[in-house]
Amino acid sequence: RPPPGVAMFALVQCCCAQDEGVKTADIVDSVLVAGDRGTFAAPILRASKDQPLGLRLEAFSAHGPAFIASVATAVDTAVGYYNAKAPERARIRAGDYIVAVGGKTAVREMRRLMDAWRIDFSIRRPLLYTVPVHKKGRPFGLWLKYDCGGTALTINAVDAAGAAADVGEALMRGDRIVRVNGVAGSIEALLAEIRRSQDVLLTVSRCP
Repeated sequence: RPPPGVAMFALVQCCCAQDEGVKTADIVDSVLVAGDRGTFAAPILRASKDQPLGLRLEAFSAHGPAFIASVATAVDTAVGYYNAKAPERARIRAGDYIVAVGGKTAVREMRRLMDAWRIDFSIRRPLLYTVPVHKKGRPFGLWLKYDCGGTALTINAVDAAGAAADVGEALMRGDRIVRVNGVAGSIEALLAEIRRSQDVLLTVSRCP
């Protein structure tokens, strides 16, 4: 939590995003898990030790699942090859979340299992929604962190004295802001739009 009396709109913590080097030789079709709110299995097999995974991950931390910032389309990457063979409904997309690897949800275990020859991802589609925040001269009231070169702002805390607190549980720790007033792309563009506007429309991604 921010210290008492401090109402900054962003406490920036910058961590470098990662392109995890994982690989594949063959494909096993993903199957949507019935009744699990869009979670599906994405089993990937390495083709060689040095084949890149083809995912750019953000905020792969102890506080939640890994956010997929981008997905390579090249079929010489593990996920690119997987997506070329998988049905549309089971393809891994930018904005999805990795919620488990090999059935493990602890970040340390997920990282370890991503070095295996077969990587069994559990992928979950995001819940996307918009939230209007009206500053009315007040501080924005979100403490944010992001990865270097990232595309989303992750909420680290909501300041009770700020404007963002007005919307209640629509903004929570771990939520990711992916657009601000329709603007997306870079962290700098998102932050600039928040600073510029008194009335801010956030597009929020939440892992259900």
